[in-house]
Amino acid sequence: MRVLLLAAALRHASRTAHGLSLATQHRRRVLRGVLRQELEGQHRARVNLEAELERRRDVQDVDDGEAHKKEYAKAVKRAAAVPRRLVEVTRRGEQLEALLERSRGATEDEVNNLYQEVADELADKLETFDVDAAARDQFGRPAGFDGLVIASPRGVPILVARRSFSDELLRRVGRGTDLWFQCVEGRGGSRVLLRTSCVPSLSKSPRECMEFAADLAAYFGGGARGDDAVEVMYTDSRRVAKRGSRVGQLKPKKRLGTVWARPGRVADAAREAQEDQGFL
Repeated sequence: MRVLLLAAALRHASRTAHGLSLATQHRRRVLRGVLRQELEGQHRARVNLEAELERRRDVQDVDDGEAHKKEYAKAVKRAAAVPRRLVEVTRRGEQLEALLERSRGATEDEVNNLYQEVADELADKLETFDVDAAARDQFGRPAGFDGLVIASPRGVPILVARRSFSDELLRRVGRGTDLWFQCVEGRGGSRVLLRTSCVPSLSKSPRECMEFAADLAAYFGGGARGDDAVEVMYTDSRRVAKRGSRVGQLKPKKRLGTVWARPGRVADAAREAQEDQGFL
């Protein structure tokens, strides 16, 4: 009986919450990391092509000799190719997004089948992709930070620290436009920092990003789940505790405001980040 119980325990320990073996869980992390990397490349290509298309519209023909006419003809030819390339890049981005969507919540067989489906095209990247290095190099992750990094709807990095009563690292990296989030009730949950300062084009935190960060603070604040409404307070880096045993903690009297958060709205994103970054 003890042998059977031990065998069952070992089988349970070798599987994740989704029933994936550790080997398949690692394969899924590699697969999603490579797909996301490819998708980011397609996004950059699309942005560049859209900018190129805008520049090409300003090309004008000026009667300035034969050499200019030849150069103008080349410019027109290049401009004609931009829309076609833009369509190709957009289509490829949609394909990658569909593959990423299929990998969410996939069973063991589905993960393995999806891996084989893209292996021919992305074999070299799948073999060399380092999931731990990718997690360390995430946009917005400060050196030494061992918590989660999750992108907001506008691409602003959000840091979710491990549960602690103080956090010196987050306090040091917080900047002027960054916002801190913490549940009003209970102060032992994770600190959440919306790093708006990482996106120079944003002069302040967008409302949808604030709501997303508040939902994460509620989700990782301990206790609340699903559609339960949770009151989350927020403030800037000037108003968090700067010394003592409560470094980085928000005090109700120094808050800038509150948001009624719903942790259920970010449950999938939180779970996905935990799996991709090796927390599950």
